[in-house]
Amino acid sequence: MIISQYRIIAAGLVALALFLSGWHAHKVVTEAALAKTLAEETEQHLKQEAEAFKKSSNLEEQLATLRQEFAQLNESTKDEVKAPIYSSCIVPNTGIMLYNQAITGKATR
Repeated sequence: MIISQYRIIAAGLVALALFLSGWHAHKVVTEAALAKTLAEETEQHLKQEAEAFKKSSNLEEQLATLRQEFAQLNESTKDEVKAPIYSSCIVPNTGIMLYNQAITGKATR
């Protein structure tokens, strides 16, 4: 009878050990799958970030070029307006009226 009690206890301990080892194996497999998914998502995010950085860099370069071109046009326009030909140009009253209407936004069509 004592031997059968030890057998029951031993069987219970074996069953408990098998259950815990199975639980641990399930946890390891689940965590490995989660780690793989996380690594794939991280890699995808890094690729997207690199593409966004590349596009952003290109846009910044284009913006710098446009700013430089605008500055050159602005300077050439200032120089052109200072030219003596425009200072001796006489604008008729209707031209002044149209100019003022365009500035105030009350231009008629």
